[in-house]
Amino acid sequence: MNLIYAILLAVIGLAALVIELFVPAAGLIGLVGAGCMIAAVVIGFTWYGPTAGILFIAALVVLNPLVIVLWFKRFPRSRIGKKLILFPPENGEEEGLFHPGMTGKALTDLRPSGTALIEQKKVSVVTGGDYIAVGSPIEIRKIDGNRIEVRKISDPDERRGGE
Repeated sequence: MNLIYAILLAVIGLAALVIELFVPAAGLIGLVGAGCMIAAVVIGFTWYGPTAGILFIAALVVLNPLVIVLWFKRFPRSRIGKKLILFPPENGEEEGLFHPGMTGKALTDLRPSGTALIEQKKVSVVTGGDYIAVGSPIEIRKIDGNRIEVRKISDPDERRGGE
């Protein structure tokens, strides 16, 4: 058997352990990875002697934590990582985006929840329990975390920002 097969088994084992961190498979992928690494060590011992087997063990003992640490450092910055991981806003760009008193209009019927257009952004909003028809001008009453409570604007003078 070629040494390349043993190295390939070790690489597959390392990859399987990294995949196990992200895929819920009840440990099955991790077991396959561990099995591949054990098979690589066994091939090293049986085909190439104790020196090769010990080198495989040493390499895997060093590479396992190294690969996992590097993966956690690089993955969040990768294209897939950016889509999967929720990051806090940078430089306060999203913080304070909406505030009470801002106006907009209801994009759906708010009964009592729905979607509104505020500052050219679609936002999920709720009312205080009132029904607000689609297209009605609204104003933000209060913000509690990610919950935006709105009310219908009835005074025509207050209809400045929602249309």
